Amino acid sequence: MSPIFETELLRARWRRRLASEALDHSDRDDFSLGGLGSRVETPTVRLLLLPPDPDADTVEFDDQFWEWLDQHRYIHIGDGQIHLGHQIVPGAHAAALAVESGERGKWRSYTAIHRNGAIEVGLGDRGGAVRSAGGDEAARHFWLKPVVAFSWAIGELARAIPRGETEGPFLLAVALRDTEGARLGHFGEGWREPWHGGFPIDSLGPCQYRHLLWHIEIDQLPDDTPAAQALAFSAGDRIDNAWGSRSKRYLDHRGSIEGEFYFQRI
Repeated sequence: MSPIFETELLRARWRRRLASEALDHSDRDDFSLGGLGSRVETPTVRLLLLPPDPDADTVEFDDQFWEWLDQHRYIHIGDGQIHLGHQIVPGAHAAALAVESGERGKWRSYTAIHRNGAIEVGLGDRGGAVRSAGGDEAARHFWLKPVVAFSWAIGELARAIPRGETEGPFLLAVALRDTEGARLGHFGEGWREPWHGGFPIDSLGPCQYRHLLWHIEIDQLPDDTPAAQALAFSAGDRIDNAWGSRSKRYLDHRGSIEGEFYFQRI
């Protein structure tokens, strides 16, 4: 079998699964709302790391797995930590750590491990919200640093999860829903936030795209923290670029740790 044929076969598997999750094309009306994505109240961001064969189960939901999941309600990245969820929710094909919302049956966010080894994050108000920007009318905003942090968390989980098959390649889908006209915020220290007002030279305008979607192919899972960080920064760069910037605004812009990604807790 030729390498080109193998690559196309692999991508065909990914496309089938992405289509079932409404993550195959950004022109869908139900974009990003497939599968567990429908459980999020006011969905903003969805991340999905797919294994090379999404049709094969490689994670056994046994006692060892449930113990492992219980120990990963929080995950450390860099000098901070992310709360993935307080409620463990078993399902037919995935197990989720969920943060419940005020609406019955809905979540603010979730992190899920699939039986096929896929890892998924869905964000509501932890990935963005509607708020005023510099005296303007309220507008939809997306949070850059939290999205990068959750992308990093996926990389850390991917190398820690008890699974059978770990050979690559893998695909990371990064999806932001309803971005047209939205502003980008929650930057590193030293960057002007959109709600600070004024029109400085480093301000960003609204996004010009209806939705945003990237399929990032990686040869293998991150095998250490720098590799997980690099995957997250790759996602962050794409989001930054989509708002017309190439400044890596998820990194601190001033202070003693200028040029680094720093947060304490999300």
